[in-house]
Amino acid sequence: MYNRIKELCAYKEMICGLIHRDLRGRYKGSLLGFLWNFLNPVFQIAVYIVVFSAVFRTGIEKFYVYLLVGIMPWNFFADSLVQGAGCILMESNLVTKIYFPREVLPVSLVCSKLIGFLISYGIVILIMLTGNYGMNLYVILALPSVIILHFLFTLGLVLLLSSIDVYFRDFQYMTGILLNALFWATPVMYSVDMLGSKLRLLILLNPMTSFISLYQNILYYKVMPSSRQWALAMVLALFALVGGEWVFLKLEKKFAEKL
Repeated sequence: MYNRIKELCAYKEMICGLIHRDLRGRYKGSLLGFLWNFLNPVFQIAVYIVVFSAVFRTGIEKFYVYLLVGIMPWNFFADSLVQGAGCILMESNLVTKIYFPREVLPVSLVCSKLIGFLISYGIVILIMLTGNYGMNLYVILALPSVIILHFLFTLGLVLLLSSIDVYFRDFQYMTGILLNALFWATPVMYSVDMLGSKLRLLILLNPMTSFISLYQNILYYKVMPSSRQWALAMVLALFALVGGEWVFLKLEKKFAEKL
C-alpha cells in the first residue's frame, strides 16, 4: 500500500487535472461558469435557513444551524458515493487505453467533492460567525482533523464501490437507494437524544453517525469530542480505507477485461 501511495503521488498532475476538469466542467456552458461552485451552496444554504427557521420548526434550538452543520458533510459523503461508484465505468476509455494507477479516478472524484464541501462549509461557518451564534475557536481547531477522517472514510468506501461496480453494473443504482435509507438512519434531521433506547442503539451503529456527531459537537454544541469518539472515527476511517484499497487491488486486475 505504501508503494501504491508513492505511485499515486507521481501521478498528482493527472489527479489535479481531473479535479480541475470536474470543477470547471460541472457548469460548462453557463454564463457564470466556475462561480457556480460558490453560488450554488450559497443558494442552497439560504433555502435551508428560510425553510427551517421560518416554516418548519422542531424542538431543537436554532434548528437551521443544527441542520446545516450535519447536512453538508452528509451531502459530501452521499454525492461522493453515488458518483464515485461509477467513476471507473465512466472513464472506461481511459482505463482500457493507457496505464495509470486506477485509484487516480476515485481519488480525484472524492477530492473534487471535498473542495465543493469545503466551500459550502466555509460559508456555513461564516454565517455562524456573523450571525452572533457564538463559537468556541479553540474547539474549531479540531475541525480539520474531523474533515480528514471523514474524507479518508469516504474515499475508502468509494474505492470499494467503484471496483465492485465494474463487475456488477447495478451496484451504482443500488448505492443511491441505500443512501436514501441511510440518510434517515443518520441524526441530521433529528437529535439522537429524541429517540428511544432501542432505536438510539440502532442509529449509533450507523458509521456515519460517528462522523456527523463530531461535526455537531464542534460547531453546534461547541464542545470537544470525547477521546472515545475520536478513536471510533479513526478506526472507521482506517478500516474503510485499508479495506477499500485491498478490495480495489484484488478486483483491479480484470478491469480492462470487464470493461
